[in-house]
Amino acid sequence: MWRASNNALPVNTNLAHRHIQVDTTCAECQSYPETIIHVLWSCMFASQVWHNDQSFSALHAPMGGSFKDLIWCAMDAENKIDIELFAMIAWAIWKRRNIFRINQAADTPDRVFTQARDLLQEYSQALPPQVSKHHQPTDPCIWKPPPPGSFKANFDGAIFTNQLSAGIGVIIRNTNGDPIATLSKKIPLATSVEIVEARAAREALLLAYQLQLSNVIFEGDSSIIIAALSTSDECVTNYGTIIEECKAVAHSCSWRNFQHIRRQGNSAAHLLARKAKDLSEANVWLACMPPELIPVLSFDNVSVSS
Repeated sequence: MWRASNNALPVNTNLAHRHIQVDTTCAECQSYPETIIHVLWSCMFASQVWHNDQSFSALHAPMGGSFKDLIWCAMDAENKIDIELFAMIAWAIWKRRNIFRINQAADTPDRVFTQARDLLQEYSQALPPQVSKHHQPTDPCIWKPPPPGSFKANFDGAIFTNQLSAGIGVIIRNTNGDPIATLSKKIPLATSVEIVEARAAREALLLAYQLQLSNVIFEGDSSIIIAALSTSDECVTNYGTIIEECKAVAHSCSWRNFQHIRRQGNSAAHLLARKAKDLSEANVWLACMPPELIPVLSFDNVSVSS
């Protein structure tokens, strides 16, 4: 959503502006230039997708407006449009557009809508009660992007008692909120929540180290682990060895910034940790993300810009 709202998707008109020799016509309808607002909203195919939900029937893009203008119209709509569903449908349309362009069998409008709706339902079921839209705190905490030229790595852990396992989630984003890397990993159940959180912090540090990133802020929702990482004193707890390993990696890269954030501001990392429940091996996404994250990151970026 943030790429679409910032005119950063590689549609044909944008490629042409970068002096790339392409036909600027929309490959789907063959009638209009392929702009972001066209491919995601006004193209006949996209329109058929949106018409699967009547709540979008009263939404109209401003004349000559951008997709960002359309997002603001959706947020201000009197009929209370579901912004999460809006974001997921837009993503599904873009995904289908890319499949269509490489001449693969592409889904119908009805199928694209169903895919978006079902993915959103999966996300909602994984969302912890603390951040569900029906249980918002009176004083919400939102994720904030790092300063220009730096990165922020959020990490979290989740416990799966019935599986005797735990999950680790890590997401690294740049100052624009773009995901640089995400990770979901299942581990054996530890003897304490703090050990799981400490291992999540270690995975965040190692991922940033492997990517050779500098100026990284590490953020988690365990105040105990953040405090242990922030002090120069030796950690002598049952998770102390992990903390000292984290400090060694941080010292080698001159990373000194560890921040605590409340759970509702760390929902992206938490969702990745929960996602590990169904994994048999660690999953890492570079410069992209699993689709379940789209509504979370869209909310984070809209919250920051509003």
